[in-house]
Amino acid sequence: MRFICDCIPEEVKLVADKRFGEFRSKRRLTYRFQFDGKVIIFQIDFTPVDVLVRDIRRRGYRRPSEETRPYLITCMESSSRLILAWLFTYDVPNSNNIATVIHEALLVSDEKPYGGIPHALWVDQGKQLISRHIQRIAKDLEFELKDGKPNHPEDRGDPQERGRQERFFETVKTRLWSTLEGYVDSNTKDRNPNAKAKYTISELVARFRKWLDEDYHHKTHSELGMTPLEFWAKNCQARTPPDPRKLDVLLLAAETRTLNKPSINYGNRRYWHEDLAKIPVGSKVEIRAQPDYMRPDTIEVFYEKHWVCSAFAHDSVKGRAVTGKQVLGAQREQMKRIKGTIQEKKAALRKADQLINAQSPMLAQEQSGESLPATDQSPQQPPHEAGTGHPSLTPAASNTQTKKRGTPSASPPSPKQRQNAWSAALQAKKRQQQRQEKRSEHA
Repeated sequence: MRFICDCIPEEVKLVADKRFGEFRSKRRLTYRFQFDGKVIIFQIDFTPVDVLVRDIRRRGYRRPSEETRPYLITCMESSSRLILAWLFTYDVPNSNNIATVIHEALLVSDEKPYGGIPHALWVDQGKQLISRHIQRIAKDLEFELKDGKPNHPEDRGDPQERGRQERFFETVKTRLWSTLEGYVDSNTKDRNPNAKAKYTISELVARFRKWLDEDYHHKTHSELGMTPLEFWAKNCQARTPPDPRKLDVLLLAAETRTLNKPSINYGNRRYWHEDLAKIPVGSKVEIRAQPDYMRPDTIEVFYEKHWVCSAFAHDSVKGRAVTGKQVLGAQREQMKRIKGTIQEKKAALRKADQLINAQSPMLAQEQSGESLPATDQSPQQPPHEAGTGHPSLTPAASNTQTKKRGTPSASPPSPKQRQNAWSAALQAKKRQQQRQEKRSEHA
């Protein structure tokens, strides 16, 4: 029996025993993608950091133990293994955090000479990575968003297409996290139960930045034969991003808020700007904000799809510097806008009155024509009146009869008269259509 079992191929035994995960890792046929820098592909992923940090958030957000494992989001360029952007968060990353990382990866500056718009962005099936926000960014910037749908059940949660990201997380774990106080292994069996948090998340950010700039980016990669920075400078060329201002607005998360009398409330902060006087109080506005550990100091305000201002928080440095002169100027601007609106509405009303006055005689004539009998059915005039060749009514009587028929006077019609005139015109037109239909039926 052992001899027979030994003769069975290993891949057959794995599949027969339904050990698909082991079969996937050891025996399944794969193809390794070759990245040479001609096609720029970004990969974004996140993972819990294996270091405890002190949770210094305000009460209500802080964990009871006052310790937590933050999350690290990274954006890697596939061919050079260069980390283009990264972000630490207290909680599980959301689409706003992912958009922030994309924003930083796209920007290019003197301090960060790498970045740009990729040909494709590879992510997994996380809902925050394939949200509508991220899909809109990919569509507007014209790059492909590949969500890495698993082809086999054993691939769920552990896709092999983004192995470079997983290897980078292992590199950070062995070369940085394991050297810091508060390190806890990702494996619960090997985890140190006595580990205590020493660093804040800001201190952890500083240590990671230093390690990335001084170690990882400047160390020769075994497969590349050069450092990630050298490979990027030699082989990679991404598309130039648009104007940073437009890029900021494009990538910020949009939310709807109501403009209150004093300010706009967003999160636990209030935002104000002099140009908010251009918007009627109580109107719905769209705000776009840069997500961060706390609510940002500034938000972008849009009204009727047009940018209005960059409102700042009351408790920010700029908010504390607001003077009474600025507030007075905003109040005057608000009153000027309101008076201008009143003048516009009055002008529109006068124009409408003129139009109605011009149409009123025609409507009255149609209404009177509908009420009078047809001319061919009216009684004939007496012979002696017909022979004289003069009308039987005097001018005064004719004017009196015209007034009785509803001819408007020189004074402007009242709202009720205008409404009655329009109603009569509609009814007359309806009756006319009905007569035409009857005539066509008889014909």
